[in-house]
Amino acid sequence: MIGHLKRLRDDIAAVLIIPRSCINKARAAFRAEQDRAVRAQLAATPLRELKRFSEGQIRYGAIEAAGIRTVGAVIATSASRLESIRGVGSKSSARIRTAAKRLENDARRGLRVRFDIGSQPKEQTKLLNALRALDEARRSVRPLRPGLEATKLRIDADFADASIAASRFRRVFARPRRKERSRAALERMVEFLDEPETAALESEIADIRRRQARSRSGRAAIWDEYATQAATYNGLLAEIEDLEAGPGRRETHRGHSRRESLAGIEGLKTGQGRQRRRRAEIAARNGGPTRPDRLGDRHFLPAKIAERIESFDLDVTLLGASLRGYQDFGAKFALV
Repeated sequence: MIGHLKRLRDDIAAVLIIPRSCINKARAAFRAEQDRAVRAQLAATPLRELKRFSEGQIRYGAIEAAGIRTVGAVIATSASRLESIRGVGSKSSARIRTAAKRLENDARRGLRVRFDIGSQPKEQTKLLNALRALDEARRSVRPLRPGLEATKLRIDADFADASIAASRFRRVFARPRRKERSRAALERMVEFLDEPETAALESEIADIRRRQARSRSGRAAIWDEYATQAATYNGLLAEIEDLEAGPGRRETHRGHSRRESLAGIEGLKTGQGRQRRRRAEIAARNGGPTRPDRLGDRHFLPAKIAERIESFDLDVTLLGASLRGYQDFGAKFALV
């Protein structure tokens, strides 16, 4: 019986941390996709782009003649290999590697992850699966969290005393008052395990674990799901993007315009509200209003569908909180 209680308590604790674990996995997948996108862009960035980030003279011609023609190639080249090129000494090698690192950091700061449904990179497939697992974990655990936490507290309150009553050896050395308390605790735990609600809770815990195990989909399946639930996935992506930006950089991260160094990254834009804020910030910097993009372009949906979503009157009178832009769009997207 004590073993049953311990397993149940451990299972509850494991289920309660599933959403946090899924967030950490999604953040790791997000960083992997960032690395891929930056590497791809730097591999296509000409070496001479480093002039904007370098100090002092660098013999770009000699380096290019040695077959190192892109910023990505510089980053992948060791200092000793650079210094073996005629006309490139230790100081020049250090300057060019520092400039390459600055450009890489600049590119990373300006990066916006956009799901590319055309090429479907494996890193994005992993990210989509991580976001799917996070969504599944939240929908599964959130309704049960109050009951799970209350049950864990109930077990914790009597577990130590009940363990004494369940052990003949420990009962021998327990004081009379402790024996009485432990017997009462054991009786409560026996009653608790016999309750129908406890069996139902154990069944729900097992169901959550099964669903988590099945939350990973194959490449074709996860991209097909993304195509029909883009608003949901992009909303989750926006959350992870904000977490990765950090408190000090979050607002700057949101308002940062796309940079030329990342112009080749394709995909879908995230969040109606975020795009409105972004356009407003660009307008403020430029001293005037920005040209509004078309609805279809904004959400990467057919224009007619986007217009129907925008014009849909969403009834939020029963909600206790206001919706974010991407939440409002996602709710309309699901209903239209």
